[in-house]
Amino acid sequence: MLLAIDFIWQLISLYLSVGENPTLLALSGDSLEYWHMSDSILDGNLVQKQPFLSAPLYPYFIALLRALGLDIVGVMVVQIVLRSATAWLITACSKKLFDNAWLSFASAASFLLLLEPAYFATRMVNSSLQLLLVAGVVFTFLRFRESQSARRAVGYGGTVGLAILAHPPLLASVPFLAWQALRKSKQRQIGLLVVSSMVLVTATATVHNAQATKDSPGGIEFIPVSAQAGVTFAHGNAPGSNGTYQPLEGVSANRLRQNSDAYEIVKQQTGKEGWQHTSDFYMQQGLDYWASNPGAAVSLFFTKLRWLFAGDNYGDLFFINLEISDDAWPRPATPLNFIKVGWLLPLSLVGLIMLWRRRNPARLPLTLLFLSAAAVVVVFWYSPRYRLPLVPIAAIVTPWAIYSIGRSRNFITALLIAMPILIIEGSSAMDDFDPIDESMAGSFNLNTGLNYMELEQYELAIPRFEYAIGHGQNKAVTHIALAESQVKIGTAFGQQGDISAADLMFNAAIENYYTALELNPSKDDARQSLVSVLEFMKRNPEANKVKYEGKRIKSQ
Repeated sequence: MLLAIDFIWQLISLYLSVGENPTLLALSGDSLEYWHMSDSILDGNLVQKQPFLSAPLYPYFIALLRALGLDIVGVMVVQIVLRSATAWLITACSKKLFDNAWLSFASAASFLLLLEPAYFATRMVNSSLQLLLVAGVVFTFLRFRESQSARRAVGYGGTVGLAILAHPPLLASVPFLAWQALRKSKQRQIGLLVVSSMVLVTATATVHNAQATKDSPGGIEFIPVSAQAGVTFAHGNAPGSNGTYQPLEGVSANRLRQNSDAYEIVKQQTGKEGWQHTSDFYMQQGLDYWASNPGAAVSLFFTKLRWLFAGDNYGDLFFINLEISDDAWPRPATPLNFIKVGWLLPLSLVGLIMLWRRRNPARLPLTLLFLSAAAVVVVFWYSPRYRLPLVPIAAIVTPWAIYSIGRSRNFITALLIAMPILIIEGSSAMDDFDPIDESMAGSFNLNTGLNYMELEQYELAIPRFEYAIGHGQNKAVTHIALAESQVKIGTAFGQQGDISAADLMFNAAIENYYTALELNPSKDDARQSLVSVLEFMKRNPEANKVKYEGKRIKSQ
């Protein structure tokens, strides 16, 4: 009943938001890259032109759904179904582990009431598939422990392989899971079936990457899953890092250009080519920062740990709390989704420690699945999406931890174990860690304006850009986007015969292009657009002056 109520409510929320909330249908960043990859796959290109530079399973999943006739909204409906299936798996896992119907219900409720899984189910991102497969690994492991048949061994190993393709950091867990399977299997052949299934499914990415690079200048590369780890590491470990995403010099923040930019920079600096070489170069750059600044590196580690447990408002692409509180559209998640991920983490970590003390047979995979996501945050950098894969484990373990601590005579011991984490949470609340400040509100409105532009709703984009400029985003990119929106609206006024309104828009666009060039003179695309608008307005001498200035800057 709980699953049915939640599922219907999520569908109603999606129905109300579509057409109103631009973040649903306007794809950008990772979402746009996934969509482009699914386009390529639908065209018959099962092997991409480059090795995988992110979790590879999701774009093939999208391509399959699109091949069945689903559009963006259809994909989101399927992801809501995946979320419900994840809740069911969490319920089943809790029942198998703790044999308590109320704890199973509490685990399902904990997951369904969480804000972030509900939010990301309606975004074109990897999260819903990750959550399903992480819960699936626990479920298939428990079934395999119950009956070590060949079919269940293949199911468990294959699910681990699929989870790695959806969540590449889990690759580091394979040696430990393989060791456990071989050591605990009653027959050696059964253990080998688990391991070979893990390896064979994961190896599909390795084979793809070898095929994708066989004709590249850098030569064939046997990249296990994804070739972006080094670049991601450098984004979170450099001078000025604060535990979240930091741009790299010369590397675009635009996901579609980011990896090619990094590749070209490494090629120019080293004279060598190769995607793994690029990753290694940036990984070494981050390690060099650690070695030369050990004190800062230790401080940064604890800052990232704080982000893991106390991160609430920050988003590298999606600003969940700001989006929820925006009056321009219906709430993108239901009022039932109010629990924050950070609320579960202290007790879930205590629960994992208790599982080890009680020698629970599932303690190793549960801990590895939890740490595979936690390690991404504390080693690389914090994003709500990077933290999210640990949620199924937290939902399974937290209710049991609360129940066990409540009945245990070792309550003081449990409290002492939890104390460092509680201090992190408490201090973060007291000093307003991760606030919704002016810059964050400006970034949210800038992204929202860009989403409106993608949907060609320029009249709604303009006030978002104007707000962003006044709130920490007085940057060239914001003025260019504002100018482009004003040109589009001015063109529409001109087509309607309202010349005075069109001229007002064109003149406003000219001023914004000028401001953008003052802020960043290297923006040649803005200069070319400015010349076009000036020439259209018959301001040819002024246009020629802008052209001359552009040539002068290029010659320097």
